[in-house]
Amino acid sequence: MLETKIIESRAHKMIAVYEYKNKDVRGDYVLLFNHGFVGNKITPHRMAVNLSRKILDMGITTVRFDCVGAGDSEGDYEYMTINGEVEDTLNVVEVLKKDFNMKKFFMMGYSMGGAIAALSAAEVNPDALILWSPVSNPFWNFYRLIGNEKFMKGINGSDVDVDGDMVSRKFFEDIIKIDPVKKIKNFENPVRIIHGSNDNDILPINSIAYESVLKDVKVKFIDEADHCYSSAKFQSQLIEETSKFIVELLK
Repeated sequence: MLETKIIESRAHKMIAVYEYKNKDVRGDYVLLFNHGFVGNKITPHRMAVNLSRKILDMGITTVRFDCVGAGDSEGDYEYMTINGEVEDTLNVVEVLKKDFNMKKFFMMGYSMGGAIAALSAAEVNPDALILWSPVSNPFWNFYRLIGNEKFMKGINGSDVDVDGDMVSRKFFEDIIKIDPVKKIKNFENPVRIIHGSNDNDILPINSIAYESVLKDVKVKFIDEADHCYSSAKFQSQLIEETSKFIVELLK
């Protein structure tokens, strides 16, 4: 079953989707998903959607939403900052507490959404955290991803066109100060991480950075997979390994 939900954040309306097998299990076990950089609640290749459909039979309610300025939500590119998306996530969590009587609550994020989920989890303390190909050090990763010329333009106070998506100067102001690994290092609940071994956008060392500071952590590398898991084989492995983690976390 699908529900759409409008959630207020930063004086704008965000679009969220709740998905669950039936009303009897609605909101018992909830997984909240954060999308990536200039992304949306669907993700490349509908990976977040496909995961949701895969785990419905486990009694999981999935929650996917577009941050302010992303996807179907109100706002534009200037709202895409890491601190802003953390604020959006925390506002969603407050709504979920009112909408559901949760037995367990999991947080999850892909790419930059992994950093958002980690930063938010440090505030919320969910029962577990799942990360797909997460960003650990935003400054270094986005310098490498965007390239010196455009990155320095952003750092120096200009909006930047990144492959057809505008990125605000406010985004660059944010990433100078943010350290998700430091923020999450005292998190004691389970963390499960999956990363493509051939990810040349967000290098696998990012997941190792999280692994190095966390107490209850497991990392699974998908052999030869890139950042977007750009084959049916890689996507199948990603969904299957994530499902195994969730089965473990439900015990």
